[in-house]
Amino acid sequence: MDRGIDFLKSQINNAVMQHKTFVESLSDHASQAEDERFASLCSNFLPKAAAHQQMLENYQRELGAEAGMAKKALGAALGAARGLADRPRGDDFLRVVGDIAPTLPAPFTPPDLDAELSRAESLDRLCAELDVQIGLTVQKPDQGSIAGTRLRGVAEAAGFRLAPGGRFEFVQEETGAVLYTLQNLRPDGFSAESLRLTATNGVVFVLDVARNADPVRVFDQMKLAAKRMAKTLGAQLVDDNHRPLDDAAFATIREQVGDAAEALRAVHIEPGSPRALALFSA
Repeated sequence: MDRGIDFLKSQINNAVMQHKTFVESLSDHASQAEDERFASLCSNFLPKAAAHQQMLENYQRELGAEAGMAKKALGAALGAARGLADRPRGDDFLRVVGDIAPTLPAPFTPPDLDAELSRAESLDRLCAELDVQIGLTVQKPDQGSIAGTRLRGVAEAAGFRLAPGGRFEFVQEETGAVLYTLQNLRPDGFSAESLRLTATNGVVFVLDVARNADPVRVFDQMKLAAKRMAKTLGAQLVDDNHRPLDDAAFATIREQVGDAAEALRAVHIEPGSPRALALFSA
C-alpha cells in the first residue's frame, strides 16, 4: 500500500508542477500579447486554469505530497503544456510582424511556423528533462509549527534575504547570483506580512542545478545551512516521505547533483553559464 501512495504522491506532484507552468504561460501571454484578441482569450481562460491549479494543490496537501527532495518535471507533458499557449502566440507574433514590415518598408519572409514550433518544443522537452531542482526539507516533528517572525530572524541571520517572489534567497555577494532559496513547505509564499502573522510547519532549501556554476559545491554549502537551521529551530531534515535524512542519503543526493550537472555539459550547457540562465528560468 505504501508503494501505491508513494506513486500517487509522485503523480500529483508532477501534475502540480506541469499545470503551474501552463498557468504561468497563460498569465504571461495575457499581459504581453500584442494582439488584443489573443490577450483576451488567455485572460478569459486564466481564472478557470487558476481554479484547477488550486484544486490540484489542495489534493496535494491532503496527500501530504508537498515539495520534496528531488523535483523533475516530465519532459513531454511539460512541453505539451507550454505548447498549448505558445502555438497561438506564434501565430500572433507572425501576424504582427507581417503587418509592420510593409510600413517600414522591409522584406519579410515568414518562417515555417510548424517547423519552428517543433524545434522550440524539442528544446522545451530537453530543458524539462535536464531541469533538476534539489530540495532539503526542514520540518517540525509531531505537527509542530514555526512562527513566521522566528523563521525570518533565523533565515536572515543565516544570510538569506526575503525576495519579492515569496521566498528567501541566498545570494553570492561578489556576483549577485542566487545560490539557493528557502521556500515555504506549504503552498503559500512568504511575505513580510505573512511572516508577521502566521506560522508554518517547515521550509525547503532548494538548489537549481542548471543555474549554479558549481552545483556540487553549492549543495555542500546548502546542506550545512539546512542542518544548522534544523538544529536552531528544533526541526528535522527529512525526505519526500518525511523520513530523516542520514549521511548515506546526503551522499546519494550529492551524486544526483553531480550527475545532473554532467548531463547538462553533455549537451553543451555549462551550469551557471549565460546559456543555462537563459534556458532555465529562476
